[in-house]
Amino acid sequence: MVIFYYMGWALLMTAFASAAAEVLVPSITGGTQMIISAHDLWYTLWPGGLVVAQIKVEGLSPMLWNSVILSILVLPAWALLGVPGCTMIGIFRPKRPTDWRDLEEARKHEELLLLYDELARDARSQGMDRVGDDMRPDHSGHGALRDLEKENRLGPPPEDEFDQFIRDAGYEPKPKIMIDSADMHSEAPREADPAVEKS
Repeated sequence: MVIFYYMGWALLMTAFASAAAEVLVPSITGGTQMIISAHDLWYTLWPGGLVVAQIKVEGLSPMLWNSVILSILVLPAWALLGVPGCTMIGIFRPKRPTDWRDLEEARKHEELLLLYDELARDARSQGMDRVGDDMRPDHSGHGALRDLEKENRLGPPPEDEFDQFIRDAGYEPKPKIMIDSADMHSEAPREADPAVEKS
């Protein structure tokens, strides 16, 4: 099949050469026609070859030359050679390995694009579809946060580990600085009075 591909290229290049050679026909024959037939081009470039071909074809059948070959040679040479050349190149073009790789890669991309739809369809069929935003985190089962909030609301916060470490070492930790809402703008915050805290 590759031979036909290269034959198509040979026909196409010959068609380009014949189109370029058509400028010779009016200058030799003195005609003014725009479209040059293949018969006139052949006769201008190689008259002996045309006569030999006519004799051989008429030896087989005189009607074959007059009714078939001459009616074909009325067309321009570039069309007679270019159309079959382009057709052969298009049909017998060899498949390159990159074409197969690109096709396989495109098929894989298509499968990946359709994978989400298949998974969603399977989830719906198993009753696993959720209403609303499925990307929003759900903390309804976590009770630790609620317990911690309740503990902080009901009683004082647990004793600081550092204060406990100081007491274990035999020292009394410094009293914590309490900031009253009235003292927010004062320069030095007052220290908490232990007697007031005990009452």
